[in-house]
Order: sequence, then structure tokens, then C-alpha cells
Amino acid sequence: FNETLKEKTKEIANIEAAKSDKRMSEQTEMINQLKKQLVESQRKIEQGSMQIQGETQEIAIEQFLKETFTFDEIEEIKKGVKGGDCLQKIHTREFMNCGTIYYESKRVKTFQIAWVDKLKQDMIEIGANIGVIVTEVLPSDMQRAGQVNGIWVCTFDEFKGLSAILRESLILVNKAINSQINKGD
Repeated sequence: FNETLKEKTKEIANIEAAKSDKRMSEQTEMINQLKKQLVESQRKIEQGSMQIQGETQEIAIEQFLKETFTFDEIEEIKKGVKGGDCLQKIHTREFMNCGTIYYESKRVKTFQIAWVDKLKQDMIEIGANIGVIVTEVLPSDMQRAGQVNGIWVCTFDEFKGLSAILRESLILVNKAINSQINKGD
């Protein structure tokens, strides 16, 4: 009887150990799946956060332009539409359509030179006079605002002063052109 009891006890112990091992494997697999889901969720949150930060800068650019240059027409380029983020059509009391400045906002960790060519192409399609990329990170060879292949590149803080200078230069060019209308050769 003792032998049978020992065998049954051993058999039950083996069955319970197998069940325990199976539960352990299932729990380990569940933990691994949860870890993967957590990593994926964190990536999505970070991506969403970056998009929100980028949109925040775009809105700040538009708002600054609208508040500072009240005669100008500031057009938001809608999300999903090809092109920059904002178009500034410059007007004064005397003249309409003195020129246009096309703004592209970037809030990323590294500057991409491809943005310059893309903005140039977008400017041709829309007929803008000047292109500006407002970015948190300047190209590695720049310490402050400047031009890269004919496109102005600046930080958000520099954008405020640069936008006034570029606007004024377009107004002066427009005045010079208009002063020559109907004057002979």
C-alpha cells in the first residue's frame, strides 16, 4: 500500500509540476507580449508627441505673422496637403501682393538637406518669392540663421526678426519695380 501511495504521490507531483511549468511558460509568454506592447505604445506616444510639438511650432509661426503683420494674408497649408506649412502674402497700405514668403516648420533632432530642395520645388509650384525653414536644429555648418542653396534656415527665435527683414526687402523691391512702371527706356 505504501508503494502505491508513493507512486501515486510521485505521479501527482509530476502532473502538478508539469501544470506549474505550463503556467510558468504561459506567464512568461504573456509578460514578453506585454513588454512588446509597452515598447510599441511608448513609440506611438513619442511619435504623437513629436507631431504635436511640430504642429505647435506651425501654429506659433502663423499666429506671430498674423499678429505682427496685420495687412498681410497668412495662409495655413492644411495637414496632408503637399507643400510647406504657411504662406505669407505681403500687403501694405499702398500696394497689394508685394511678394510671398513660404515657411516650413521642422522640429526634429537632425537637419535634412533634402528639405531645402523640397521647399524650393514647392515654392516654384506655388509661386513664392522667398522660402524659410524654421527648425530647432540648424545644419552642422551653421551657428545662426543663414541661407542654404537659396533657402533661409533659422531657429524659431531668429524667425521673428528674419521674417520682418525678409518682408521689408520684398516691399522695397516691389516699390522699386512699381516706381519704374510707365517710365520710358
